[in-house]
Amino acid sequence: MKSLKVAVEMYQCDLMLTGKKESTILSYMKDATTFQEFLEKNMKKSSWEIDIKSIKRKEIVKFKQYLIKDKNYSDTSVKRIFNSLRTFYKFLNEQFEVENLMLNEAFGKKKDIVALKTSKREKIIAQESLLEFFDKLRKTNDSIRNTSIFSILLLVGINAEEVIKLKWSDLDFNKRTIKIQRDELIELPISLSLANQLKTYYILQKEKKINSIYIFNSINNPNQAMSINSLKSIYKNNSKNINITGGIKAFQVTFIIENLKKNISLHKIAEFTGHKRVDSLSIYKDLA
Repeated sequence: MKSLKVAVEMYQCDLMLTGKKESTILSYMKDATTFQEFLEKNMKKSSWEIDIKSIKRKEIVKFKQYLIKDKNYSDTSVKRIFNSLRTFYKFLNEQFEVENLMLNEAFGKKKDIVALKTSKREKIIAQESLLEFFDKLRKTNDSIRNTSIFSILLLVGINAEEVIKLKWSDLDFNKRTIKIQRDELIELPISLSLANQLKTYYILQKEKKINSIYIFNSINNPNQAMSINSLKSIYKNNSKNINITGGIKAFQVTFIIENLKKNISLHKIAEFTGHKRVDSLSIYKDLA
């Protein structure tokens, strides 16, 4: 969970680091704070308790109504605040993989949507690049672990945070399924080849006398899950000079595109990726 309070504070740091003018930062932060205060009132929680991924599109709609009816803001002021809010949601999307609720007919701009499609297209990993990437992973010291991590990302479609939190108890070799805890516990099927790969890794861990509850444990402390920074480091070290853009997120984008090519429904794909709004995946249809 990433709280709204922490996200807003990190947003301010990001604005400073990206060289925004002081006046722009003050304006953007005033708007972000207004949005934060509204959500606290509307959701009846403190900003420390509000998970940024729990904010729904209906809250954005209510926020617009709040600005017009309760705050008596002019249309021009509302438009300016929503332009500011787009910047905030762009930050949330890039940093925390939060769905960008500002990209639709009501709140988005056509040029933003075109830019988003271009961005998604650039994240699709070509087959030759995948082969090259996995070939490099097989030459690493922890080759089975590393190839297993990115095989799950590519073939199951879950996100990086979910992968590193996986426990051996979540994996059923007989049923060939993996359990993921989201709003509710879900069970996703995995291929025979992936199940066998993970079984080989499990045997190897036992031979090394590593009895962690986590499938991908921390090297320094087997009782802890691998950190997201460690995962990013594995990706960075093995993606150099390979035509892969978009970071680790590119593996999920590629999963979506490959399944659309197989005529898998958006509803089914969303079960794997965890997208709460199926229509947020519709932008990928033009890219498959």
